[in-house]
Amino acid sequence: MTPHGFSSACGHVGSTLHRAVRSNSKPLAVPASAVLLLAFAQIAWAQVPAANTLAFESNRSGRFQVWTQALDSNGMPVGNPVQVTTAGGGNQESRAPDWSVIAALPNGEIAYQFGAPGVRGIHLINPDGTGDTRVSSAPGDKIDPTWSQDAMFIAYAKLPQGTSDYDIWIHKVSDPDDTNDYDLLPRPSNLDLRPAWSPDGKSIAFVTVVAGHAQIAIVGVTFDAVVGTIVTTTSVQLLTATSFTNFDPTWSPDSRSIAFSSTRSGGTDIYRMSATGGESDTAHFVRLTTDPAGDTTPAWSPDGSTIAFASDRTGNRETYLMRADTGETGGLTNITNNPADDRNPSWKPMPPCGRPMFRGSYPNAQNPKSIDSSGWSMTAAVTDRDGLEVRDVMLADRYMAARMNLPYFKLETTNFPLGRCELKPNSADSSCQSRLVDFSVSPPGTPTLRIEAVYEVDNIPQGSDSCLILTQRYDFDEAARGCEPSETLPCARFRPTVDYHFFGPQGDAVNSINVAQRLHFVVDEIGANSSGVFKDCDLPLCNGTIFFDKINPLDAEIYANAIFSGGVGTWDDFHQTYNGSVVEPGLTFDPLPHCKPGCPECVHIHWRWGGASNVCSPGFTDGEPIVPPGSNQDVYFAVVRWHRGEEHPDDCRTLVSGESPIGTGIVFWYSATGYQNNDTFFTHGGFFSPGNTPVGTSVSVQPEDTSTGTTPITLTFDSVHQTGMTTLTTGSSGPPPPAGFRLGDPPTYYDLTTSAVFSGPISVCIDYSQIIFTNPANLKLFHFEDGAWVDRTVSLDIGTQIICATVSALSPFAIVEVSDTTPPVITISAMPATLWPPNGEMVAVTVSGTITDAGSGVNVSAAAYAVTDEYGSVQPSGHITLGESGSYSFTIQLQASRNGDDRDGRQYTITGSAQDNAGNKGSAASGVTVPHDQRK
Repeated sequence: MTPHGFSSACGHVGSTLHRAVRSNSKPLAVPASAVLLLAFAQIAWAQVPAANTLAFESNRSGRFQVWTQALDSNGMPVGNPVQVTTAGGGNQESRAPDWSVIAALPNGEIAYQFGAPGVRGIHLINPDGTGDTRVSSAPGDKIDPTWSQDAMFIAYAKLPQGTSDYDIWIHKVSDPDDTNDYDLLPRPSNLDLRPAWSPDGKSIAFVTVVAGHAQIAIVGVTFDAVVGTIVTTTSVQLLTATSFTNFDPTWSPDSRSIAFSSTRSGGTDIYRMSATGGESDTAHFVRLTTDPAGDTTPAWSPDGSTIAFASDRTGNRETYLMRADTGETGGLTNITNNPADDRNPSWKPMPPCGRPMFRGSYPNAQNPKSIDSSGWSMTAAVTDRDGLEVRDVMLADRYMAARMNLPYFKLETTNFPLGRCELKPNSADSSCQSRLVDFSVSPPGTPTLRIEAVYEVDNIPQGSDSCLILTQRYDFDEAARGCEPSETLPCARFRPTVDYHFFGPQGDAVNSINVAQRLHFVVDEIGANSSGVFKDCDLPLCNGTIFFDKINPLDAEIYANAIFSGGVGTWDDFHQTYNGSVVEPGLTFDPLPHCKPGCPECVHIHWRWGGASNVCSPGFTDGEPIVPPGSNQDVYFAVVRWHRGEEHPDDCRTLVSGESPIGTGIVFWYSATGYQNNDTFFTHGGFFSPGNTPVGTSVSVQPEDTSTGTTPITLTFDSVHQTGMTTLTTGSSGPPPPAGFRLGDPPTYYDLTTSAVFSGPISVCIDYSQIIFTNPANLKLFHFEDGAWVDRTVSLDIGTQIICATVSALSPFAIVEVSDTTPPVITISAMPATLWPPNGEMVAVTVSGTITDAGSGVNVSAAAYAVTDEYGSVQPSGHITLGESGSYSFTIQLQASRNGDDRDGRQYTITGSAQDNAGNKGSAASGVTVPHDQRK
């Protein structure tokens, strides 16, 4: 839509709004749009020397063109202004210049809009007027260009042909035209104009129309190196929300403040406000101009001390300078002083090299910063020689890494021989001298926690004007799914990326830069870890599997290739676990493909996914390494056993000595080498799974079977003291059950492990509905303990087909049924069988016999005897100790007495009983008599 009061003939929203305000002092009446939101991070900045050159637009040649004006150190004009653009006919104009030095060292390049209203496009031109290039050719109106801080992108406002709304679009400067340009903020029925990219590259301010009034808004942005585009990191936040017109945002060099034009005072004046709090932060809201005239298009100088702006206070529009802190009360300098209309100034930015040391506060090794955001917690510190380091990295309550840092990098340029360098906050090294120039942490509540440190490295070599801007960035995403092809594993991504930009004003260029990152993973804070490396399979499958090659577990330290010249290397992924080896993902067909995730407890790092992954999730991968488009980087990695004192090698390759890293501390070195003047490493990142066993009492867990993706077991922990990962892997192989028992169909073993710290008993209940048994009423749940199966069954419900056991630790389980239904065979005899004379004395009676079982064997602990005395007075009992071949013999004392009138004598019955290992019971008896007399 074109709102009432916005003339389509105007060059940009600043001039459009100015004309509307000058002709009608009321706020503009335009259609309403959406309520906007935002979260935005701040950094600090130090003063740098002034750029001392301004670009501006002027119609002094008869039509609006781009001009430049040199200034001295006091901001006074030096010489005459220089016309940069000359093209145009009819009502075509060149307007809205925006200058970038990084785009073309040493003088930079100016982006501007050219054309007639409604069909304007974006152009690039050198400050001397040469090299004019149109970068937009698609139909539509494109205005208000603004450079990204690294000169890789230009944001602009676009009205696509056949539409009625301007949106903010992104153009990649390396693209030959705007074919691949894209809408950054596709918001139907919204009018978004006049973008301004923050100097730190993290936000774009722009003008948007809300409830009929132009307002200043910002949105967080970042470069997504995986897809090579700019993406938003926050929702949109309104910084103004008045019933007045607010427009022409411009950033302070530290990205903490925004100057803008507003009609809130009756006329049009310049104001300054916080970039996070906006107009609601009254402590930082300052009116800078007060003249009744119209003051518009402010532009902040690179040193932060001065604001240039346009004003018609002398009757025609001139460009002025004023102090950024006091505004016009500190005095004005008219730098154009021409009867023509001069407006829309843009400063030549500072050169990329020579940035001062960061003067804001940042955490150091002695005072690390505790961070808890996006589901992750850790401490961060700018170290003395290891760059930005994060320590004790945890996802929820799961421990992932002890340290992640950057111990060294190696640089070789056209003029600098290969040398080993370190990232230090304020280095005194004679060459390859580094210093911290920026540090930031994303605000709480954002979906991605970002911790970032920017270093400048100069004296490459000593005395050279070349410099390297190296950014260490740790991103930690909130937990979700979709990190792997099965899309079933809860996971959170992390990306310890490093990007660099090399600037060589004398034609110096990068030959190579090698960056070594040290990642000391300690899964669940269990010191004994193991790992595996894998080469993925592309279609067709490799003998029905998803791996072409693997070493699992990795049984010797290794230094190997991951990415070669931006393409496929020797290995594709690395996994680290607290188990003895990595549980591998799998692929089955029943008949449709079913994918199971591998190693739910692992740290996963995949720099490439093989085409076989698309069987599980079509379109999941293109089979190429995950590197920035156009990168020709090489990546090698080392997996070494952890040793104290190996934190700062000259080269990580020297640490590989062939030791076994199984069941030890492990350090993963990621060694990436770039050959271009800019590149980004580790864009693929890794992922980790939040624990499924939280702290608490009566904690129930249903781990997903890594073999089938099902959840047949429910565990209930009595008390969990530290969160961990409980895992289940089923299989058909395991220790055979005892004699007299058999597994079901299919034979199934349940291997349970947990990294949670717990106390008290664990209830383990298994749904066996997918297993066939001959006699379901005769099932037992066995637990493998100390090398033997032990029956731990506490309940069996054949209706729900659930069997439960109680244990104190986890190891393999098996559901078995009794296959032996025959009780033990028992023989028993007593000598003497007759006690005489009946004199009341106790007589020794020897009981002997055998107890045998040809099936499951005798349960020796269950063999027993008991004597039944018909008088009920002498009835010994006890355990029967079995000897070889099941024989036994023991002596009991029986009394030789009987009542005088007991005609058939006193009867003792000795019963031997036993049970086999299948639970079948048997018994046999023998008698001893005290007769009435000795008659035959």
